[in-house]
Amino acid sequence: MTDNSSQEIQAIERMFPITMVLLCDFHREQAWERWVSKNAHGVVAYKDDVLVKLRAVACVEKQHLLTKLVLRNLAYRTRGQQQAFLANEDALNFG
Repeated sequence: MTDNSSQEIQAIERMFPITMVLLCDFHREQAWERWVSKNAHGVVAYKDDVLVKLRAVACVEKQHLLTKLVLRNLAYRTRGQQQAFLANEDALNFG
């Protein structure tokens, strides 16, 4: 587990190629906050909604539920569809 340092992550991946590098919860949240706050990403107006959905994905414990969530929402990946995604009441329904 590491913070959000690309140099550190690359060094770990070089030394331990089969290791999955994970960000600690604090640094993951910090990286998300910074990302959604940048105008260039086009989600500043929906910042709180985006963070709620990212946090829900981070809390998924079962891989099949995460896969289902991701597949269900792939259609909303373009900027023109972000508002539709954020308004989607079923976006976080894991059932």
